[in-house]
Amino acid sequence: MLIDITKFFTLIPLTTAWLAIESGVDIIITGVLSRALWRSRTGITRTNTIINRCIRAAIQSGLFPSVFAFLHFIVFFFWPYTYLYAIFHYPLGRIYSNSLIYSLVVRKELANIASAPATTTGSNAFPVVPRATSISIRLHRETVSDVMVVGGDTKTSLNRTTIVSPSQIEG
Repeated sequence: MLIDITKFFTLIPLTTAWLAIESGVDIIITGVLSRALWRSRTGITRTNTIINRCIRAAIQSGLFPSVFAFLHFIVFFFWPYTYLYAIFHYPLGRIYSNSLIYSLVVRKELANIASAPATTTGSNAFPVVPRATSISIRLHRETVSDVMVVGGDTKTSLNRTTIVSPSQIEG
């Protein structure tokens, strides 16, 4: 059975439309997702860290395949009768597969970040887990009253409370 390759050229308008829609939708999805995530930032450091990583993942897993599909469309649109478009056509499936794998890896990393205990620093490079510490302070309270005798009557003229620290008691 012999295949007539001249019949493949009847598919050029359909293939051009497919490539244009593919690259356009990829770019639109990446842009809309990045913008929606950017606008959902809260001001809370931990939440913003997760959102920033989601934005980065959306750009890294969506923009490269989008640009590659757009270049595939441009080359096919301007030179459809040459096989120059094959430079972009054959690796495009692998690029989408790698993009999917990257998205799955990022999801696992984001789940680890979200389930990790809160850190006292803004960075997750060296997390510092806050520890419960106990502080005991001993205070000695001493009340002194000054008594004045005026004309046979005893009156208290001044009441004051002094807080003495443990170092003053021991010394």
